Amino acid sequence: YSYWRNRFHTDYERDLSKHVSVKGYYGNEFYAASRDNSNDSTMHHIGADGFYILNSSTAYILGYDFTTRHIDNNGSAQVHTIATGARHFLTKQLYIDGRVGVSFVDGYSGSSTSEPNVVVALTNDFSETDSASISYRKTSMPTTDTAAIWDSWRVALSFARQISKRLDGGVSIFYGEGEYDAFNIDDQQTGVSARLNYDIKEDVTAFLAYTYSEVDSNLDSRNYARNRVEAGVRMTF
Repeated sequence: YSYWRNRFHTDYERDLSKHVSVKGYYGNEFYAASRDNSNDSTMHHIGADGFYILNSSTAYILGYDFTTRHIDNNGSAQVHTIATGARHFLTKQLYIDGRVGVSFVDGYSGSSTSEPNVVVALTNDFSETDSASISYRKTSMPTTDTAAIWDSWRVALSFARQISKRLDGGVSIFYGEGEYDAFNIDDQQTGVSARLNYDIKEDVTAFLAYTYSEVDSNLDSRNYARNRVEAGVRMTF
């Protein structure tokens, strides 16, 4: 089946002093699928991060993130996430990002739970134009078209290149597992993605992305392959 997904995202960044900076962001998404048994949904996503730069090799972060999704005929779910972390340079080109927190989840059924939220990445900037990273991410988020929370983890290996002054891109291969909390469904997902970003001007970037993924589920009827194409514009204030 096919679906339409409309997204908007904007960022705000400001340096408060030599050592302190803040970043805020807001995004929304409208999702509509072609099949009759799929529901339309609307998502809002807002958050803020504070950064403290200790020295040239270490910076700390404290952040808050709020996501809410409303599914037609199935109500709404909300996720509040509080996390703290750091970026530390092991060498001039090799650094690690770590972020650990907790997500407070209010599900569609009225249930309330708390889940760990973890993001860890090791990045090597080989040159001014090329980099590679390996990352692990564990999150809990409302799904697009079903009244459930998706508790999942994913490992990804990514490569990025600055192709020209305004154009950059990257490819990523990934594997992950997850569970739909309300339906006793466990999925394994393997895939590859590619993305191009073009700086229209200093604070406006257009992007084009493609993702191919295969899902192996504990329900045979859910095994499938998916092709996803995305295009859009990202603005920073």
